[in-house]
Amino acid sequence: CEGNLCGEKRKNFDAEIYNNIFNKKYPKVTFIAGGNCEDLKKDDNQSVKLLEYILPKTKIIKLIDRDTHTDEEIKDLNNQNIIVLNKANLETYLLDDEILELFCQNNFTDYLKVLEQIKQIKQNDIHDLKKVRGEIFNALKNQFKSEGKTYYIGSNADGFLKSTLCKYITEDTKIYKELENIIFGKNND
Repeated sequence: CEGNLCGEKRKNFDAEIYNNIFNKKYPKVTFIAGGNCEDLKKDDNQSVKLLEYILPKTKIIKLIDRDTHTDEEIKDLNNQNIIVLNKANLETYLLDDEILELFCQNNFTDYLKVLEQIKQIKQNDIHDLKKVRGEIFNALKNQFKSEGKTYYIGSNADGFLKSTLCKYITEDTKIYKELENIIFGKNND
């Protein structure tokens, strides 16, 4: 999947989230950061070549964000054995209304108030929630403070997504099922 094993800011970000979400049901699957979208599209991607060499009997599938790819580009990528998410990026799944509602119901007395705030924030860019993740994180922190609660949800927006919010994507959620179908669906066997 997308990401960088050696990065400083978002090191192995997507891979850790996918592993957190799917390890229970798919213990033999490991998501590994293989570079950015353009790196993963390349036939000579060194990370992929290394994995193919070290693990010759392992099936390796590339997974990328949709970003701004057209439907035609996605068909071409699928033909190259590259799976493309249906939404702009992984963050958009994590910050889906269903997942945020579960988190807010579990943590706040006045959860409808904070959900309304988040809805307003999302209006800034409804299709790419990666851009507003910090604002959403701050709204949640402020709600904890206003309710006088201690919170240990991550030190920043990315930490929150990776360590806290991804735990709400469980097998009984629509988001889990959508991601599972994209990644492990019948066409990906």
